[in-house]
Amino acid sequence: MDYETTKRKIREGMESSINSANGALATGLEALNRLKLQGQHLTNANDNLNPLLTSGEASMNLTHGILNNLGEARNMFIICAIVFIVLIFFVIRWKHS
Repeated sequence: MDYETTKRKIREGMESSINSANGALATGLEALNRLKLQGQHLTNANDNLNPLLTSGEASMNLTHGILNNLGEARNMFIICAIVFIVLIFFVIRWKHS
């Protein structure tokens, strides 16, 4: 996987996370509005909390995906740095021979 692909995947993951966070906020707002409309009668509280739980789990999964992408980017950087150092070593040896 090259640098641009990794960069694109990280960007897509972050955009997806932003969209999910916005969706979670909208779901939370809807749940709060339902609670407000119900007043003191919380017989349907489970209906309000389930969307929050689902959106929270989705956000956590996307966050884990972003962290995995960042880990891949770090590994790619380390590999590129090692290859660069080895190439410099060979160029220096070639010039001295």
